[in-house]
Amino acid sequence: MGFAGLLSKRIIIIALTAGALTFSAMHAHLWRWVPWPSLLDNPDTNIRFAAIFGCGALFYLYRDRIRYDWRAATLAVSGLVASMFSSYLAEAALATLGGYVLFWFAFNVKSPTLARVGRKVDISYGVYLLAWPVQKLLIWSDPEISPWLVFIATTAIAGFLALGSWLLVEKPCLNLKAAFAPVTMAATKAQ
Repeated sequence: MGFAGLLSKRIIIIALTAGALTFSAMHAHLWRWVPWPSLLDNPDTNIRFAAIFGCGALFYLYRDRIRYDWRAATLAVSGLVASMFSSYLAEAALATLGGYVLFWFAFNVKSPTLARVGRKVDISYGVYLLAWPVQKLLIWSDPEISPWLVFIATTAIAGFLALGSWLLVEKPCLNLKAAFAPVTMAATKAQ
C-alpha cells in the first residue's frame, strides 16, 4: 500500500483504522467463527496492533487540523472513563480518546516539575526496553495475576532495572560520547 501511494490518502487510513477498530472490538465474537490461514498467525493481535497504529498515524496526519483544547480533553476523559466499562468500546476509546488526552497533556500542560524529570537520571529508555519482558515474565509465572498487580510490579521492577541500566550502561556511554565530541568536531573542521 505504501509503494502504491495509498497511504498518503488520509481517507484510506481513516477507513482502514475504523475497520480495524471495529474488528478489534468484535474480536471475541468474530474470530472463533472465521477459519484464518496460519499465515496470519494471530489475527486478533495483528488487527489490534493495526488499529492502534492507525490511530497514531491519524493523529500525525491530522496534526494541522486537531486542536488540543481543555474542554475537548475533559469530554474525552469523560468518554474514556465511561467506555472502560464496555468490553466492546474500551480498546477503541483508549486508542482514540486516550490518545487525544495524551497529546493534549503533552502539548498544553507546562509543569516545571515534569520538565525536570529525567534531567539528571533518565530511566525512560530502560523502562521502554524492559517493561514488556518484565510483564511477560510476570504473566508467564502466574497467568491468573491481576492486571493491576502486573502494572505495579512491572513499574517497580522495570524502574529498578532501568536505573541499573542508566548507571551502568547508558550514562557511561553518554559520557564517552561527550568526551569524543570535541575530537570529532576538530577533525571535521580540519577537513
